[in-house]
Amino acid sequence: MFPRVPVTLALQWDGGRYFPFGSPNHLDPEQSDEAAEFIARLEPAEPTAAARAFDTWTIGEYWTDPATDLPAITTPEGTAWAAVPQRLPALTPLSQVILRDRQVWIRTSDGTLYLAPEDGSGLTWGYRGTGPTRLAILLGRLLDDINAPAVRSLDRQALPQHPRRPRVE
Repeated sequence: MFPRVPVTLALQWDGGRYFPFGSPNHLDPEQSDEAAEFIARLEPAEPTAAARAFDTWTIGEYWTDPATDLPAITTPEGTAWAAVPQRLPALTPLSQVILRDRQVWIRTSDGTLYLAPEDGSGLTWGYRGTGPTRLAILLGRLLDDINAPAVRSLDRQALPQHPRRPRVE
């Protein structure tokens, strides 16, 4: 078994910028057809160093996503969690964006379904804030380059710059 400390440090240092995934996401096949499709694609696996990110859960089985090579687990109760990539390994362009059950899914033109890349800060919609802003920026990036990196929460150059209003005196 791999030591936990290096994986934990990689995820904590600079938000895990140089790690292949940002954070684990809960997958509920009863709430989302996409989650069910994604879970059905998972393959049984031996624990890897990357799987150490799941150490805070009681793990029933280890899995891997063959499309991204990222780890996933199920708990003894059957709850599924999967690591979210910071980049997609896709070869074909973005075809569909699916917003369901607090998750953003990306489908490419070859039909492959992915969790949208994120750095662990979350992608959200339905309100004004940084989550929807990051989602909009990410989708723009993915339209230009399907392998574009996740929008980092500290990536000031990616965030829109609002002109300052002139002072009225």
